[in-house]
Amino acid sequence: MPITNKEARDIKDIVNYYLSEDEAKEMFGELVEEVADVTENDSVKQSILMLNKLYANDASGPKLFE
Repeated sequence: MPITNKEARDIKDIVNYYLSEDEAKEMFGELVEEVADVTENDSVKQSILMLNKLYANDASGPKLFE
């Protein structure tokens, strides 16, 4: 099961404590390429893609999922 919207936002908050927004965007972009695009584990893939999308949207952007 992929992560929930709240879990994704909580993870983003924690990542942002340690990394700048640009560093986090770069990290999640690499995770998409190196993990999400090659894994057969759909839950891992969807979770990484959700987190990556959070960084692609600005704070006022649409909700990723319900």
